[in-house]
Amino acid sequence: MVRTVDSAGVRIRYRLAGQGRPLVLVHGYTASVRTQWELPGWVSFLAPRHRLLLVDVRGHGESEKPRQPGAYSLSLMASDVLAAMDAAGLGRADIMGYSMGAMIAMELLLAQGRRFDRAVLGGMGATWPKSRDEHCREWEDEDAPRMRHHPLEWAKSWAYFARHYDFRAMRALAQNTFEGGPVNPERLPEIEHPVLSVVGTRDRFCRGTVLLGERLPNCKLVKLSGRGHVTAVRDPRFKEAVRCFLDVDREP
Repeated sequence: MVRTVDSAGVRIRYRLAGQGRPLVLVHGYTASVRTQWELPGWVSFLAPRHRLLLVDVRGHGESEKPRQPGAYSLSLMASDVLAAMDAAGLGRADIMGYSMGAMIAMELLLAQGRRFDRAVLGGMGATWPKSRDEHCREWEDEDAPRMRHHPLEWAKSWAYFARHYDFRAMRALAQNTFEGGPVNPERLPEIEHPVLSVVGTRDRFCRGTVLLGERLPNCKLVKLSGRGHVTAVRDPRFKEAVRCFLDVDREP
């Protein structure tokens, strides 16, 4: 079920799917509901147990794409998520964000924490990488499962990306959103929600994610051996960790 909502004058596209406990999914920079959650199989995996709210934040997917830097900030993209939650009638929910989506999720936990119960933060740390080698390969083991190559999924993802990508909008977003850090590290102790933090050992955000796990009061950190920033999204261990985290000690 695809719908739209106005968020501070910007048209935001969102989708509802599934049944069960509410869960909001927030994609990363240049990604979308389609490329981050649908094609890699997250929607089909989560929908049997969760009422999913999937949001294309401003500048992405099928939402409106302003080209002025002033139209973008973490707080404005967080307001896109809140507008979709309100339109869908979700007073409270769990939230899962990947990469920039995790930044937006942390912004929401700090600004509107009462509306969220648990959070999954993937592929994002407390700080930007200081060098090109911020991996955690010393934690790698030989248990990384082989992942099948899905050429049709890849082709659909790139076709959708090419159709909806707006370079000027992405440049405007980057100018006004990524100048500071992913989150103010001094405020992390304010996030008392149960948090699952997931990162690949070959992701440049790995070191910062370890720091994030240390700073959050109630965080479980999962490192995916042998996975990078992109490949971690499709890893079955990621899905299983999320399933266990969201379903533990919870009523349907």
